[in-house]
Amino acid sequence: APLLNSPQRLVKVNFSAPWPAAGLQLGYELQYGSARLTLDGSALGGYAVSNLRLANRTWIGGLELGLGIQNLFNKHYAQPGAKINWQNAFAQDGRSVRLDAQYHF
Repeated sequence: APLLNSPQRLVKVNFSAPWPAAGLQLGYELQYGSARLTLDGSALGGYAVSNLRLANRTWIGGLELGLGIQNLFNKHYAQPGAKINWQNAFAQDGRSVRLDAQYHF
């Protein structure tokens, strides 16, 4: 019998390359999860989510600035709840933007 919250396939693909014309590093990630069963036995459909990140690694000294967009295409999907939750499924965040700064020394 199929297990609860157990997808048949999970895939993560990452790509990163310099973008010399702009002096940036470009990163792309694709995450895929196939359909899974919830606690009540209903099925949640599979999903594919794209993430994008731009970073400037040579700005000032060891300072790196990055801009990331999570769930680039604003995919609506949910993850099954656990036995300790009263919810059957949890809707996941839509598109979000993240700005980060790191100092390397």
